[in-house]
Amino acid sequence: MYSKNMKCDYCYQIYYDASEDAQMDGKLWIECTCCKKWNHTDCEITTGSDKSMRQVALDLNEQVALENSRPQNEAAS
Repeated sequence: MYSKNMKCDYCYQIYYDASEDAQMDGKLWIECTCCKKWNHTDCEITTGSDKSMRQVALDLNEQVALENSRPQNEAAS
C-alpha cells in the first residue's frame, strides 16, 4: 500500500482503499479536492500548508466532536 501512495502525506500512516472494506486506523481522514490524496484531519490541521484544507479539517473535527457529544437518541434524529 505504501508504494501506491495510499498514506497520510504527513505522518505516513497507511490506509486501505474503500474497495478493501475501508480499513482505517480509527482517526478522521479528509480527501484533498485537488490531488485526491487522503490525510488525517489532525495532520492536515497541524502540518498542512493549504489554509482552505486546514479549515475544512477543523470544521470536520468540530462537527464529529459535536455529534459524539450528543446522547445516542438525540444524534439519530
